[in-house]
Amino acid sequence: MPTFSGRTHATVDHVAASSTCVGRDGELASASAALSTGRALIVIEGEPGIGKSRMVSEILGAANLRPSAVLMLAGLPMPDTFPLGLLADGLRRHARRRDDLETALAELSPLGGCLHALLPDWSSLLPPPLPPEDDPRATRRRLRAALVELVGVLDIEVVVLEDAHWSDAATLEWLLLLDGADDGPSLLVTDRPSEVPDSSPLLRLRSRGNSPGTYLRLTLQALDVDAVARLTSAMLDGAEISHAFAAFLREHTDGVPLAVEESIRLLRERHDIELRDGRWARRALDEIGVPPSVVDSVRERLTRLPEPARRLLEAAAVLAEDATSDTLHSVAHGDTSTGADEIESMAAALSSGLLREVRPDRYAFRHSLDAEAVLASADAPRVRALHRRALEALARDEGASVVRLAHHAKEAGDTTRWRGYAEQAADVAIDTGDDETAILTLVAIIESTDQWSSPALSAIIGKLDAARAIGGGTSIATGSRAAEALQRVIDRRVLDGAQLGTAMLVRARLLWVIHRERDAYELFEESVPLLEERPQEAERAMVNLALPMIDEWPIARHLSWLDRVDTLFATEPQVMPALEGRATALLMAGHPEGWQALETVLGQPGRDSSPSQMLNVIGATFPWGRLHETRRLLEREAQSVAAANHPRLDDIWLLRSVQLDWYSGAWDQARVSIARLDERTDEPYLDDPTETAYADALDCFGRTPGDAVKRLEEVAARLARSESVLPTCLDPASTLAHLAVSSGDFETALAHTRSMAEMVTRREAWLWAVEFTVSHVDALLGKGDVPAAVEFVDRFEAGTSGLDAPAAQAVVHESRAALALAAGESREAIALAQEAARQWAAMPRLHRELLALERLGACLIGADRVPEAVGELEAVHERLRELGSVHDAARVARTLRAHGSRTGRPEVNGRTGYGDQLSPREREVLQLVARGMTNKEAAAALFLSPKTVGLHLGSAMRKLGVHTRTAAAIAATQAGLIENSSPDR
Repeated sequence: MPTFSGRTHATVDHVAASSTCVGRDGELASASAALSTGRALIVIEGEPGIGKSRMVSEILGAANLRPSAVLMLAGLPMPDTFPLGLLADGLRRHARRRDDLETALAELSPLGGCLHALLPDWSSLLPPPLPPEDDPRATRRRLRAALVELVGVLDIEVVVLEDAHWSDAATLEWLLLLDGADDGPSLLVTDRPSEVPDSSPLLRLRSRGNSPGTYLRLTLQALDVDAVARLTSAMLDGAEISHAFAAFLREHTDGVPLAVEESIRLLRERHDIELRDGRWARRALDEIGVPPSVVDSVRERLTRLPEPARRLLEAAAVLAEDATSDTLHSVAHGDTSTGADEIESMAAALSSGLLREVRPDRYAFRHSLDAEAVLASADAPRVRALHRRALEALARDEGASVVRLAHHAKEAGDTTRWRGYAEQAADVAIDTGDDETAILTLVAIIESTDQWSSPALSAIIGKLDAARAIGGGTSIATGSRAAEALQRVIDRRVLDGAQLGTAMLVRARLLWVIHRERDAYELFEESVPLLEERPQEAERAMVNLALPMIDEWPIARHLSWLDRVDTLFATEPQVMPALEGRATALLMAGHPEGWQALETVLGQPGRDSSPSQMLNVIGATFPWGRLHETRRLLEREAQSVAAANHPRLDDIWLLRSVQLDWYSGAWDQARVSIARLDERTDEPYLDDPTETAYADALDCFGRTPGDAVKRLEEVAARLARSESVLPTCLDPASTLAHLAVSSGDFETALAHTRSMAEMVTRREAWLWAVEFTVSHVDALLGKGDVPAAVEFVDRFEAGTSGLDAPAAQAVVHESRAALALAAGESREAIALAQEAARQWAAMPRLHRELLALERLGACLIGADRVPEAVGELEAVHERLRELGSVHDAARVARTLRAHGSRTGRPEVNGRTGYGDQLSPREREVLQLVARGMTNKEAAAALFLSPKTVGLHLGSAMRKLGVHTRTAAAIAATQAGLIENSSPDR
């Protein structure tokens, strides 16, 4: 008879579902505290299976909220998610948990009447429908506001959005609005950072959103060996886990909780773990490895399930969201299953741990990764059949999302039904402002068949243009795909006449967005004769052609298209886009009627212009030098941009702010705005090299230029190669020319200015020469080519004569001062330089004013009035240092030293008082930034205005030689200038 030692061995027959949130004590405490102290925005990030959903469950459990106080939403892994669909589905699920829905909805204001389209099954409980709006943007704003109100009357305290990376843009935009609403609920959001699209509004929400309350952003990390041991123990009835087993699990699962859980279940099914002396351990650690991925684990578990249970899991995976047992069995088996079969297969599926009952008779996968693994193991014909059954099952549900229906129809190969559902989904996307989804959906519809009727195809193209116009454009990738699809339509000649003209017009607009402006202009021209029957579309094509952005065309050729517009609409009022386009074209062209055209736009009763159009108008005003008016326009447009809530418009507005601060001399504030642009997550919407040009230019003038000149040269070269040109595109080369002249390198300066001078001369676009004319004249004089300098100034003055353009007048006076000084006419030069400085100051153009005053000093020296010149230059030197133009201040200092002034000593860096060191106030601001505060919060803490805090921050960034708030805080901490403090939120 065999003998046994005291050591006992047993295999495990049961593995408990993990119910503990292991290794997350700190994160859970922080989140619970944030939620308990009032309103909060909590973002939980992490890879698949890292435990985000478990964290949400624990946080809500700790909060001890009423079930009806929580609105649960979840993104779905579908390519074309129905705008606001997951919100509508979440509201329906929420309604099933309460018996006071009718009473709550009775508190809605009449605004709730716009919810009928989104929630048709609630129609009997909602206020009467509102009349439709003509403007989709107004419809979108109204719908979002009504949804915010709905959350309020339902007395929801916490809105949870899980898997936000799969959410539609419209729902995320609504969350941003909800986050900024007064007395709104707390938000609890989870996402996978690696799967967040570049264009997703989630980037703005998770980087702080609009939250007035506590903000907490948690990134869940993988579990360490000890945490894996605790998790495994919890799943095995609390028994101790050997360190070797825990380390093995950690190595082969990378500490991902879901992978750990799935691996333990697989080991259980293989009877591959055993209890040794009260400890669970792996039987043969070196023989069979724990599966390295959840997919492998799930696949092997599937093979151990009976066929009906596997089919049920496949059905659940195809449906991709919770469903009733009847729906699951209908999709899995059709009409062939019996009651006994259904019970048995459901029991087996539930016992596998893959499926769970989320609420009575509603079942879903425990983890989406499991569902993906199940689908990966099924053959293609089987998956298509499942999608076909899912389509039929959902089509019987009046509240089913059209995007879900479109998804199942597409996967089932039912192209006809897919097109119908997809077009409905695109309509909703347009109405809710989700331009990317709408465009991609419509392009897919266009590409789905060659058998189009002309009217049907024209209708789709019209919707495509409506989607394009939502944010004034779209991303480069999406715009390129749409343009290619329309080119194939045009090439097939399915359309003719006005329909073909419209297709060309829409494609031209898309080409414009993706920076193929020459192709766009050609297509605009080609479309005009075809659009005689559609005068408003013809007008828009001609207004686009009037924008003077092709450098081969004289300005007069562009403006001739405005004459054709006037002839076309001699007896009819023009529409707002055309009026705005006209103002932009005239202002860009330097035409005297430009400002009058702008006043016409601003004077339109009930003006509801597109923010993108007005931002274009604002951009065209910079060369004129009427910066007070430019600032007024930009501040006026801020509200419209905020209401539009579109990343492209946000970025363009920020870029206009940077340009205005650059021109006006608010360079520290420009650095703050540049930092905001830099810290926005890589918007695909704004592909504008001038965004970096101003940062590089500021560095060129600053204390630590580094390779800024080289970077600015690269930007200038890129702009020179572009297919279109704007006045502000000449700024980088103009800055480089100034730097070269100030260093005495006249040949390099001319290399930068010569092509620009030739372009403005050829096109007669003289207002475009405002930024480089003085440097061009100085370089010509430096090379001894006085006749060329005189000729250019004469032509510039003649070309800008009669314009109410202060910048052009200042350029004429400063250039004439240079010519007079070169001719030995010092007295005349002094008067001209004084007038130029006065004019620059009035705009205001601070940097240009100081350069004109430096020239005045040179003129005074030329007139043997050295003491007077030294006094003038000492003031200029100090003001240049205050501005942050160290490069120019150093040049002035050399002049001062040459004439005996001690003010121009070599130590010219930094500001008076603190030099290049941080001031105490700047350190205070950086200390609060390092703790995670916004400018507004820091301002409140320091009893300052947000603008003042921004100026201190910009000054600190300049002194530290960095471009972002975060980099400034890090640099100051590493230098020991501020304390090393952890974010307190």
